[in-house]
Amino acid sequence: MEHNKVFYQAAFGNNKELFKEKSITQADIKALYPELFVKNTSKSRRERLKSSEATRNNNTRLSSNHNVDIYISNSVMHRDAINRGRYASKLARGVRQFFYRWFESLLIDSKAIERDIRRLLNSDLFDANWYREKYKITGSDEMVAKHYLLEGYKTLNDPSADFSTQFYVSQYTDVAGAPINPLIHFLVNGQLEKRKIKPSGVQGA
Repeated sequence: MEHNKVFYQAAFGNNKELFKEKSITQADIKALYPELFVKNTSKSRRERLKSSEATRNNNTRLSSNHNVDIYISNSVMHRDAINRGRYASKLARGVRQFFYRWFESLLIDSKAIERDIRRLLNSDLFDANWYREKYKITGSDEMVAKHYLLEGYKTLNDPSADFSTQFYVSQYTDVAGAPINPLIHFLVNGQLEKRKIKPSGVQGA
């Protein structure tokens, strides 16, 4: 350890002769003695190093392939999250989860749901007849659109032959983790952001 301290002083100390004699740099210290480097560096720099490491770890998680089984198994979480988020009324945002469970039907913004149903029906990427036939859903076009909006996407149903729900959530993990229907996300945000879509049946990039 004493040798380590001398080595560190050669790189970071004020003794220029020692530094010149050793011919080492801060990068050498960081590579060979990372623990010593972190211990002796400034507090602000330690915080930056920790923050940088956390960011790298987070990016690694985001860049990993989306697990379809986990996505489907989290359907209840998606239902609760979408009700608390996109379709929650102002009142819903102010109450605790305990009360939310008792008054759920009163705290959903039905007008917001109706707007997204109309958004689906007005889009070329939603085909009510195709969806009805493929997934054996009965009812009016509005009922079929509502099924995909609130339930179908959670089991990775596709809204038409031109849009793969599984591809979209696999390609964009931020959408997979957000409380929003993937096609609604594309219609509202994805198109403007130039995000890619694939035909039904395409599972990933």
